[in-house]
Amino acid sequence: MTAHGSSIAPILLVTKHHTAIAPRNAFVTACATAATKRVVTLNVSQVNGNTSLNGGGISSGNGNGGASGGAPPGVSNLVLNLSQVDGNTSTAPTPTGPGAPPIAAGGIANGSNAVLNGSQVEDNTASSVSGAGIVNHGSMAINWSDVNDNTAAGTGGFASGGGIVNADVGPLTGATTSGVLTINYSQVNSNSAGGYGGGILNGLPSPKGSIPGGALTLNHSQVNGNHATLGGGGIYNVAGGVVSLTSTSVSGNNPDNCEPIASITGCTG
Repeated sequence: MTAHGSSIAPILLVTKHHTAIAPRNAFVTACATAATKRVVTLNVSQVNGNTSLNGGGISSGNGNGGASGGAPPGVSNLVLNLSQVDGNTSTAPTPTGPGAPPIAAGGIANGSNAVLNGSQVEDNTASSVSGAGIVNHGSMAINWSDVNDNTAAGTGGFASGGGIVNADVGPLTGATTSGVLTINYSQVNSNSAGGYGGGILNGLPSPKGSIPGGALTLNHSQVNGNHATLGGGGIYNVAGGVVSLTSTSVSGNNPDNCEPIASITGCTG
C-alpha cells in the first residue's frame, strides 16, 4: 500500500499468513526509494532451507543499524508471529581485506526494527563468519521464542556468535539506535561457535578493531548448553556492551558461562 503526496512517505506493507518460503534465496525486505517505510509481518509461517551471502533466511533493514546512507535505505519493521526461520545458511567468506563483512546472519539479519513473538530460529548456519542464528545491529525484541541449535561453523574469532550477535554500529555509522536487544521468556540453547559467544555475542571482537556491544537485556530466559571454542560459551560481552540479567539462567555452557569473567552481573562460572 502506497500513500502519495509531498508530505507522506511511501509505505510498503507485506503480510504473510500460513506461508512457506523455501528453498530459495533470503526473504529480503527491500524497496527502491529512500523515503519508503517497509513493514513485513509473518504469521504462522516458515522461512526454511534458504541460502544467501548475508541473512540466509531473512534480511531486514539497511546495512548500518537504521542510519541513513545504507543500502537499501529507509526504515524496516519486521514482525514474526508463531513462525519458523530454520535451516538457513549464510555463505559470506572469512574477511580477507578492509571493508569485508565480519558478520553474516544465517537465520535473520536485522538492521532496523524487529519483533519475534512465539517463534523459532533454529538449525541455521553461518558458514565462515559470525552470527549463525540472528544478527541484530538495529533494535529487536524476542518474546516467548527459541533460538536454538544454530552453528557458526568456521574457526577463530571471525566465527563467533552461534545463537545471536548483537552489535552497536552507531560509533561507525552514526545510527542513533543500534544494538538494542531485549529477550523475554525465551531460550538461547545448544548453539555453537568456532570463536567467541556460543549462545550470545554482544559486540564483535576483532584484532582490526572491535565493534562494541550494545544494550542486551534478558528477562526470565535461558542461555544454556551452548559452546564456544575461544570462550564465552554462554555470553561473551565486548567492551562497551551492557548486559542485564533478570530471573535468567546462564548455565551448562562450555568452556564457561560468561566472559570476560565478572563482566556480567548475575553470571558465574
